[in-house]
Amino acid sequence: MTTFPSHGLSYTTFSYSDFTLSKPTVSNGDLQLTAKVTVKNTGKVTGSDTVQIYVAMPSTSELTHAPLQLRAFKKVKDLAPGTSETITLRLDKYAVSYWEERIARWVVEDGEYTARVGRSSAPEDLTLAATFKIEKGFEWNGL
Repeated sequence: MTTFPSHGLSYTTFSYSDFTLSKPTVSNGDLQLTAKVTVKNTGKVTGSDTVQIYVAMPSTSELTHAPLQLRAFKKVKDLAPGTSETITLRLDKYAVSYWEERIARWVVEDGEYTARVGRSSAPEDLTLAATFKIEKGFEWNGL
């Protein structure tokens, strides 16, 4: 469990725990993956928080990628003191794709990806992590 001080005007603190990822499903040129995390208001007043998921590409990639990329977020609203809520975020092919200029297509590489959850991209906020593996990469066109 990780406790975060509030940012902005929430005037409370939150903790995150139980971060899990489903096994990714690849079919028909798309990918589906579900992330779950429990958010608890550890402060003394009702507050809201924005849960963010960042994804790191496989370390085996031959290209240089940003170390972490924001790929999903969801607001937890009006959480009373001492209460918790488990939220679900969905990731798809956009969360693991990059544009490959040489072939003018989007690419999803095979390999092990790391997802981190927190309230910001600051390293001290991203203490919960889980990995998922894409067995067979693919390419796709369009948006």
